[in-house]
Amino acid sequence: MAICPNCKLEYEDGITICTDCNCLLVDKLPDFEFSIPMYYDKNEEYISKLMEYLNYSKIDAVEQHYDKEKESFCIYTDTAHEQNVKRLLNIYFDNELKEEAKNAPETEQQSSAPLEEAPANYVKKADKYKELRGSALSLILVGGLGDIYLIGKSFGFIPFGPDYNGITNILFLIVMGTLFNVFLIGGILAYRNSNTIKGEIGAEEKMTSDILSEFTAKTAEELDSNYEITENEGTLYFNRTDYLKKQITAKYGNLDEAYLEDLIEQIYQAVFEA
Repeated sequence: MAICPNCKLEYEDGITICTDCNCLLVDKLPDFEFSIPMYYDKNEEYISKLMEYLNYSKIDAVEQHYDKEKESFCIYTDTAHEQNVKRLLNIYFDNELKEEAKNAPETEQQSSAPLEEAPANYVKKADKYKELRGSALSLILVGGLGDIYLIGKSFGFIPFGPDYNGITNILFLIVMGTLFNVFLIGGILAYRNSNTIKGEIGAEEKMTSDILSEFTAKTAEELDSNYEITENEGTLYFNRTDYLKKQITAKYGNLDEAYLEDLIEQIYQAVFEA
């Protein structure tokens, strides 16, 4: 039994093309289902180009299919990768518009600059604190217990473990002692850093709350009145996020790029996709 990966219709054996979607049938659906549409375009070559970019950015959870109802090709993904795919497409459209501006006839400029890389996914300071504190305690525990073991082994208090004599035993104690002390010192430094981050959690949470409250209180119509509205989804997405970025930066200063992108995505979902 064959099945269409797009509309999920099942066909008898021997049929290879879906009569509704005109796409190749498969024996079974993938383990994860790509059901969230991310970008439509009538140009299949352009969609394929975007797919190559996403794959190059190590995003494999995407597929392209033809949407018969909209008469366009579309890139699909799943819930787990939706935000990252959207962010990467935004980076691509941003670079594309920059290239068009630089290559416009009046500028007579040719740009050979590579595409900007997408900022890494932002980790909240509260989550970073938990991760760092956990790592610090693990390193301190391993390093401390390791040093205790080596001391006990040296004085004959611990009977188990490898037994070496002469220079071999000395080298063993030096190498393992160095390793365990590296763990211990690294854990102590990580613990101190976690305390620094802990002190920044409150300020970050307040700023996040202030920014989200301010911009999610606006309607889509209010925000859209500040820039050009186009039918091209990619350009419209860029116009919206670029406006939000400029407004936030003007009021709150230059923020961490990944943090700013995360804020913009939250605002975008609340205002334009609610």
